[in-house]
Amino acid sequence: MLYVEKDLSAVAKAVFDQWDTKKDELNHKILYCSDSRVSPAEIIACLERGKLALGQRSIIATDKELVTGKKCTWKSLPTTGVPDRDIMYQLYNEMGMYGNKELPDENIVALGVKMHGFEDFVRERLVPHLGL
Repeated sequence: MLYVEKDLSAVAKAVFDQWDTKKDELNHKILYCSDSRVSPAEIIACLERGKLALGQRSIIATDKELVTGKKCTWKSLPTTGVPDRDIMYQLYNEMGMYGNKELPDENIVALGVKMHGFEDFVRERLVPHLGL
């Protein structure tokens, strides 16, 4: 997953800052600006994370463990209503976006960029956006 406002800018800055010393290594390289592949089920599991204390209705968790503690559902639409887009999604679901590429990309790691995980995005952007 790419946390655009944090990771993409960090990768771009690292490339510009290190271009003079690493241009032979970076020139004509594809830089995969993603830390991992994340499924909808993994995002839901992250959002739902919380611990219920025995016999209590409130959620007991450390700040690191708790995300929302709320039950979430995800529904996949059978079609987007746009045939070409449906084909694109079907191909993406069958092939994935990055093929067999290991993430995070070794070229990004070599630049010293610390990518953010999807849980960072969920906590910092998605949960507040959902008002949770």
